[in-house]
Amino acid sequence: MVFINLESGDVLSHAEFVAFVWDEAERQFNECHDDENWCDLSRDEQIEIYCEQYDHQLIDNGWTVD
Repeated sequence: MVFINLESGDVLSHAEFVAFVWDEAERQFNECHDDENWCDLSRDEQIEIYCEQYDHQLIDNGWTVD
């Protein structure tokens, strides 16, 4: 399984895509929440935000699975 960005042509393995989405979820959370830190969230909270970011990447940012 690979993830392909239809706009840029980037290709990521499944593990690379998971790491990319996790990093994006953490980065965006920290940018939007000055009074909270990603590391202070529970595991379930982090996973919920990760899932939202995963959907966002597939739906809004041109990633597809092959």
